[in-house]
Amino acid sequence: MNKIVFILLLFSFNSLSQKDELKVDFIFPNDGNYEIRVNQNAIYDTSSVLLAEGTYFIEIWNPGLKLIIDTISILPKNDNVFRYGIKVSDQHEIHKMQIKRYNSKRRISLLPYLLLDVLGGAAASIYYAKGRFEYAELLNLKNIHDNNLNSDLSNDEFIKLYNDKSVLYNRTRLMYFSLIGFTALSTSFTIIQNYRYKRKNKLPSNPSLISPFTSKDYNLSFVMTPNALGFKFAF
Repeated sequence: MNKIVFILLLFSFNSLSQKDELKVDFIFPNDGNYEIRVNQNAIYDTSSVLLAEGTYFIEIWNPGLKLIIDTISILPKNDNVFRYGIKVSDQHEIHKMQIKRYNSKRRISLLPYLLLDVLGGAAASIYYAKGRFEYAELLNLKNIHDNNLNSDLSNDEFIKLYNDKSVLYNRTRLMYFSLIGFTALSTSFTIIQNYRYKRKNKLPSNPSLISPFTSKDYNLSFVMTPNALGFKFAF
C-alpha cells in the first residue's frame, strides 16, 4: 500500500514539474545522430528537449565530432535556443590516418598479384589482336582461292600457305586462352590474398563513432522548480 501511495505522489509531483518545463533547442550546422546528456544523468537523442528553469551542465556527442561541453541557463523569458559549431574529433583524424596506413599496407601485400594480373591481361590483349589479324589473313586467303584471284600460286602452294597460317593462328588462339586462364587464376589469388590480409589484420575501429555515454537506462532526476520539487524520468 505504501508503495502505491509513493508512486501516486511521484507522478503527482512529476505532473506539477511538467507545467514549468520549457522547450530547449540545440542547433548545429549539420545533421547527425546527436546524444545530449544533461547533468551527467538524463540522455536525449533529439535536438529539442524539455527542461525546467535552472542551470544545466550539458554534453553533446555526434559521431566523429568533438564532444561539446557547456553550461546553459534556462529562463522562461528567453528563447532557450543554443547554437554550436562543430569540429572533427582528434580520434576521427587519427582513425583516418590509420585507415590510410592500413590500405597502403594492404596494397603493398597485393602488389605482386596485381602486377601478374596486369601483365596477364595486357599479354592476353596483345594475343587477341594478333589472333584477329591472323584470322583476317586466313579469310582473305580463302577468298583469293575461292575466286581464283591469284594465279601465281599453285593449288599445292596455296594449301601449304593456308595450313602454315592456320597453324600460327591456332597457336595464337591457344596462347590467348592460356593467358586468359592465367589471368583468371592470378585474379583469384589476388582476391584470396586480399581476404587473408583483412582476416589477419583487422580494420582499425573508430572510437569517435562510439557514444561516450555508457548508460541509456531510465534515469530518475530531481528538478527544483519555483512551485514544487518534481521528479522526471528520462532516457
